[in-house]
Amino acid sequence: MTAEDPKSSGQVTALVRGLSILRSFSRDSTELSNGDLARLTGLAKSTVSRLTHTLTEQGFLTSGVNNDRYRLGPGVLGLGFQYLAHSGIQQFAAPHMQALANAVGCSIALGVADGDSVMYQYVANCGNPYGLRLTSGDRLPLLQTAMGRVLVAMHAREERPLDVSVDAQPTVERSLADLDRLGACLSLGEWKPEIHAIAVPIYPIPGGPIMALNCGGSSVTLPQVKLEVEILPQLKDTALTIEAMLKSAP
Repeated sequence: MTAEDPKSSGQVTALVRGLSILRSFSRDSTELSNGDLARLTGLAKSTVSRLTHTLTEQGFLTSGVNNDRYRLGPGVLGLGFQYLAHSGIQQFAAPHMQALANAVGCSIALGVADGDSVMYQYVANCGNPYGLRLTSGDRLPLLQTAMGRVLVAMHAREERPLDVSVDAQPTVERSLADLDRLGACLSLGEWKPEIHAIAVPIYPIPGGPIMALNCGGSSVTLPQVKLEVEILPQLKDTALTIEAMLKSAP
């Protein structure tokens, strides 16, 4: 689905296009021109120019001296902090995630599905200088990552399927099978050859988002047997603790 082709007539086209502009920015693409954004979104450059002007005026983008390149602005950051504050993630999940990261010596992340990506909501990094270094707000591929596969499987199980291609159905089926077998999904070099990860679901409160918790790091220090035998039980315990706290929150 491109920004020019909203999936249903119930969508507000201008809003879909504006959001597609904001979603084009990533850790590897922090500064983008109108031409870059037109290429990434499939929108006409004239449309992109109007959208970037509006988003800049509203504080969601900032521009350079010549208005030729854009970065995400404080408006996006403000919304992110408001979401984190109201979701209870920082209050409930962060201490338990950090304790687990310190115990296993690997990064622990909590995330949700967003389009064809996984978006990290919170990341607890460890002191390991060779560990995987990601931060809140980072996006990873949906189908190549352990967290993404858990989210795809959970959305399918909860009858809220994500918009994935027909070619992705074998991955969805494998993810569902792994979830039934292990209560988790693995990624053993499919995202990056040197990275192994395992993820478990956090079952949603009624009406809440489907989330997942993962542990990832070097394939040298996280072989499959360690992920399944040593890491997985601790990851499940942490997920259950976060679930219980979120469900009991006022």
